[in-house]
Amino acid sequence: MESENPQNEPCESEEDIKQIIAEATKKISVDPWVSDAFLTRANAYYDLGEYKKAINDYTRAITINDSLVDAYVNRGGCYYEIRKYEWAIEDCTRAIQLAPNDSDLYSNRSLYYEALGEYTLALQDSMQAVDLDSASFHANSQLAYVYYCLKLYELAVEYYEYSTLIDPEADYAFCNLGRALSAQGKDDAAIKHFDQAIQLNPQSSINIFSRGESNRALGNYDQALEDYTKAIELDIGFSDAYASRGMAHWNNNCHQLAEQDFNKAIEVGPTSAFPYVFRATYLLESKVPNYSLALHDAEQAIEIDPTNEDGYFLRGVALGSLGRYYEAIGCFNSAIERNPKMAANYFWRGEAFFRIEDYKKSLSDANAAIHLDKEFGAAYRLRALIYRQVGETEKAKENAKMARKHGCVEPRILGID
Repeated sequence: MESENPQNEPCESEEDIKQIIAEATKKISVDPWVSDAFLTRANAYYDLGEYKKAINDYTRAITINDSLVDAYVNRGGCYYEIRKYEWAIEDCTRAIQLAPNDSDLYSNRSLYYEALGEYTLALQDSMQAVDLDSASFHANSQLAYVYYCLKLYELAVEYYEYSTLIDPEADYAFCNLGRALSAQGKDDAAIKHFDQAIQLNPQSSINIFSRGESNRALGNYDQALEDYTKAIELDIGFSDAYASRGMAHWNNNCHQLAEQDFNKAIEVGPTSAFPYVFRATYLLESKVPNYSLALHDAEQAIEIDPTNEDGYFLRGVALGSLGRYYEAIGCFNSAIERNPKMAANYFWRGEAFFRIEDYKKSLSDANAAIHLDKEFGAAYRLRALIYRQVGETEKAKENAKMARKHGCVEPRILGID
């Protein structure tokens, strides 16, 4: 999901930006107490992605004039780029004190709160931004983004749709609308919006990658592979595209190509949790599972992103597969805390409880999994095994029948026979 970082958007060429830096430096050498010169040079450094230099110059500008709203705003943007989110929030808060009616500032701070996982505060700020300016593209798209992060996808779709009406040329708004629809399982509808985003900006690797995700979700693996490959051609460092292409290769039973892409994804994006999650999934579910390496990958995903529910889930599966059931249960607890509506979290925790012969808790988790997904065949199978262990033969037979009805496949990870 693309979020906006609404700071400077460079429109000059790199050569022009360097010329701006040179001219500002000349002014500073003549008079080192001109805040505007430091601000101009800082903005130029920001445009070049030289955030530490930009921070130094914004700080100098603020030292000279501590009421420069733009300096606080843009220094906050730099802190966001280098993942110093608390400092970004401090700067944005100071900017709000100086300009309390500026809708964009609340949207900015909402983004920073979201990066820290402070979704309640992010939602408060983004709603305040919309209250201040209901026709603001920035405010509405940021509110949609927060709703997306909160898994309130219907509201996310509503505000992204409104954003596309405010600015029908904003390709990433159509892309984000598509991703919100995809999160609801509406991938056919999502693809139409991805197509619109690509038409507006055919050079966006994110737009093309996102369409690939929906194609893969629909089982259109060859089309997904085309999209991922095109995204990689546009951005050879796009680690998530390698990871997703690996999954599409795996779906097409091209396991060697899948492994190559997973490894490449981690090579080019070692600070992204996504590739580790995908490779861990592959390692757990391949014909010859590698539980130890899967555990390593899941732990790497968690270290990179402590909020990543998939990392905890996969770590639990790997630990359970290695016979470390109590540790596995702790991981599934963390996964459930982050996503209490995922049936698989309860199922696998139930399997771990079964292995330590805590049938009461195992049954509770099997029931929870079936409540969330009435067609979860493996959960019926687990419940059948539990009833068999406690001597309730008729219930065991009834649940075994339901397991077969819903196409239960023998669990390969935490075998329980």
